[in-house]
Amino acid sequence: MKKLTKIFILSITVFFTGLASASQLPSLEGLINWRYFTDDEKVKSAKLSSQLLTLSASPVERLNGLNYLNTLRNGAGLISYSANSLLDSAAQNHTDYLILNNTFGHYEVENNPGFTGVAPVNRVTAAGYGVTSIGENLSAGNNDIYESIDGLFSAIYHRFGFLGFNHNEIGIGSSYDDNYIYKSVYGFDMANAGDISATRQLNPQYVLWPHNNYSNAQTSFNNSESPDPTPECPSGGITGNPISIEFNPEKDSAITMNSFKLFRDDGSELTNIKNLTANLNDDQFVIFPMTSLSLDSRYRAEFNYTESGVVKNISWNFNTRRYTDKRYEVTDSNTYDVISGQSYIIHLKPEDCTISLSSYGWDNSIGTVVERLSPDIFRISITRDTTFYSGSLTYTLHIAQSDNAIEPSLLTPSFIVPIINYLLF
Repeated sequence: MKKLTKIFILSITVFFTGLASASQLPSLEGLINWRYFTDDEKVKSAKLSSQLLTLSASPVERLNGLNYLNTLRNGAGLISYSANSLLDSAAQNHTDYLILNNTFGHYEVENNPGFTGVAPVNRVTAAGYGVTSIGENLSAGNNDIYESIDGLFSAIYHRFGFLGFNHNEIGIGSSYDDNYIYKSVYGFDMANAGDISATRQLNPQYVLWPHNNYSNAQTSFNNSESPDPTPECPSGGITGNPISIEFNPEKDSAITMNSFKLFRDDGSELTNIKNLTANLNDDQFVIFPMTSLSLDSRYRAEFNYTESGVVKNISWNFNTRRYTDKRYEVTDSNTYDVISGQSYIIHLKPEDCTISLSSYGWDNSIGTVVERLSPDIFRISITRDTTFYSGSLTYTLHIAQSDNAIEPSLLTPSFIVPIINYLLF
């Protein structure tokens, strides 16, 4: 296995979810899909193999991305982004540049093929957009625009970019090329050409994520972000999905946090929590559950704070993602009974974030079907006893007449963003 090295970036509006060698990534700033950092060469070679050389974003793809982003923003109470063709051009120009130069990052080098501006502000200006505020998110290696957006939402410093109060317009670009190191790259330019204060006034007093009554919350965060929100965890270590609240600077006074807590549906409090303080502004507050949240489960968050001498409390509920298959929450190296040929969701929950799940494998290929849905969630069916290895976590699925797996709840299934799942043998 190749030695993997983390590449650091300067901007706090970008995120990457994997590790790569420095020789592969001369300029890494953004999100690299986790599938590119597995040990399975079949998966790597399968990436977007149906794509022709150098395809650009279609109107349908842009519309899908815009609608999905606005669904997430509206659920949190924020105004919708409006599409802007000039921002589309700037975003598309940059993703094309990245493909042409087989690189990745926010900055361009003058005289390189496809150069349109060194930084995002230069590129949107060159496209004719009179910018007063600009933010950019990038991701690479994704199967589709939904997966790109979900990945960017999982990174706390960059989640705030999509859930910001300042921007009211967006441009979306994407490029695909079989010869590009990651096959695909997505770019999002969020901007405002008018009065930022007026835009803030259209947005709510605060924004929560996951928002109140959200039913498709991700359970975990695969640590590879820079700035690193959890330096105590190695890159690729699994924590719970961070819970966040940001206050609108136009609609609040100075906020002092008194407490930020997370509870299970039975009322018990999650105590292994990190209160993040680094690299946040005075209106942003974040807690990290230091182990993964459970699938198909309801949680309650409570934020207690003081504003202008008055103690206030915000409480809200959300549900984590639900699959229709039975599931096991795998926390240790045990044996789990399954029925031959039946699919199960296997949710790996390491006891702490020092255990990386970047590598995985199993000891029997006959009749074994594995779909990796996320770094810590698999859909698996087997026809004979099989032992699986994920980092230092080892567990066995044993063929039995019955199982002890957890039944899915009776709630309406979550909207699961369509992704392409690869069968691994």
